[in-house]
Amino acid sequence: MKAIWQPVNAACALCGQANIDWDGPRNEPDSFEIEHKLAVINYPELEFEPSNAQPSHSQCNRNKGAGAAAAGIGITSEPW
Repeated sequence: MKAIWQPVNAACALCGQANIDWDGPRNEPDSFEIEHKLAVINYPELEFEPSNAQPSHSQCNRNKGAGAAAAGIGITSEPW
């Protein structure tokens, strides 16, 4: 999946920022980590299911844990 996301500089599915460090060291906050929409701990059969995977920062993924993603701020009225 990384080979698909990296060339297009895909944004983090959790925070929306397109500054993932694709080759950064493991566990660094901005390093790439696969985020599973449905947590592997609850759905181990979906661990390697591509439709259950999305790109994320390591820190965003760790903050989410096995729960649901935090709600975003929505669409802003002006570009910031």
